[in-house]
Amino acid sequence: VILAWQRLMEIQAEAFSMTSALGYPYAGPSTSPTPQVIRPSYAPPWMESPDTRTHNLMHMYHSQAQTPMPSAMQQSPQGGAGQQEHPQRQEKAPLLAWLTFTKDPTRVGFEIRKNRTVLGRGSSADINMKGLTRAAAISKAHAIITYDPPPKDRFIITNLGKNGTRVDGVDLISEAHLASSMTVEIGGTEFTFHVCSKEALPSGRKE
Repeated sequence: VILAWQRLMEIQAEAFSMTSALGYPYAGPSTSPTPQVIRPSYAPPWMESPDTRTHNLMHMYHSQAQTPMPSAMQQSPQGGAGQQEHPQRQEKAPLLAWLTFTKDPTRVGFEIRKNRTVLGRGSSADINMKGLTRAAAISKAHAIITYDPPPKDRFIITNLGKNGTRVDGVDLISEAHLASSMTVEIGGTEFTFHVCSKEALPSGRKE
């Protein structure tokens, strides 16, 4: 009897140490020969029964589904879901004319797409020539090329620069008519003027 009692005490001690390691309270001895373990109200997923685990997962799913959607992801009145409105890409204006470097025609020149195009080295110039070799000789607004649509259908260049502008080698006093293949010299750099309606587009250029 004494040996049986000692063995029972050893079993209870082992059960107490095991439940303590798992974090569960030990209920103490009972009428059953096997010690009972009282489970807490919450058990880790690996200790849950399949039915209980399924119930908890469904509860978590429905809780998240009822969570309000962040304002950045809400449906916009126009129907865009969580997407910022991007401005539509503006189409380029038709190419009217272009300037190529006379001494190096393969070098990328400048396109003229507006009825009034300002040439210069200023930040507000339509054609910025700040990167040219002799840019210091170019005024911020050095010249203006104006296009008069039909019935006139002509280009006029007006000088604004203090160092002057040359057209076909002649100093421009005020303004002059520009035709295809004429040269324009600005700040010591000479360009050749091309009219789109009179000449084929330069190689590699697409409209």
